[in-house]
Amino acid sequence: RCLLLGDAAHIHSPVGGQGMNAGVQDAANLAWKLAAALRGGDRERLLDSYDVERRAVVVEHVSRFTDFLTKVFMQAPAPLRGAALLLFRAVLACPRTRKTILRRMSMIGSDYPASPLLDAHESAAGLRLPNPLLHGSDGDNGVRLYNLIAPGAVLLDVAEKRPFLTEPPIPQVIRIGPGEWRDPSGLLRGILGGRDGYLLVRPDAHIAWARWDAEGIAEATRRALGEG
Repeated sequence: RCLLLGDAAHIHSPVGGQGMNAGVQDAANLAWKLAAALRGGDRERLLDSYDVERRAVVVEHVSRFTDFLTKVFMQAPAPLRGAALLLFRAVLACPRTRKTILRRMSMIGSDYPASPLLDAHESAAGLRLPNPLLHGSDGDNGVRLYNLIAPGAVLLDVAEKRPFLTEPPIPQVIRIGPGEWRDPSGLLRGILGGRDGYLLVRPDAHIAWARWDAEGIAEATRRALGEG
């Protein structure tokens, strides 16, 4: 069997460097699934999910975006290209729009659809994990969430009004709440609808599910990570 990624699987216009970004993210999506399959996980679901998830992002978003950029900024008549560049500069002057474009170009804002590993009935399944600035209980200057995550899956235990989970389904847990890390941005609680809950984050930094109740999360974790 053969798995393709990067330029072997998809070729794009070089505008924006989207082909490179797509290839790097192909590898991030596939690597942990290959490792899980080699450890005895559910190989069919693990490897089938790679094609479903990455095809949706690359074909539906990257290919169309690079085609549009190529036609407007490279193939259009000179007067149209000049007008487009002026408009683009004006758009980039707005910080919010500039951030949106940056997330689109870097592809860190890409979410995944339902797949053999992502259950469409699970809340937040496939969303890219945000990277808020967290603060510790000692009043430090803060640290980005991604800098706290070691390689592998992680459970975010977000609790303001209940005790933290004492028997998590996976070893790596980051607790967000009193006495632990604080998230002043509210991004993590926002994913949970402003409530206490749990977020299972895959090794590729995409959320497998968001849940408010601890019941059944052990089985949900195994399924989301392709372990059974």
